[in-house]
Amino acid sequence: QIVKKKFNGLIIFQFYLLFFCQEDAESARNQLA
Repeated sequence: QIVKKKFNGLIIFQFYLLFFCQEDAESARNQLA
């Protein structure tokens, strides 16, 4: 149970990282424009 919860947290963290990087790239592009 604990291992599964930890694994789910890792998946959520990966999605958060992906989304955060995407937002970062978006704002960087807007600043260049």
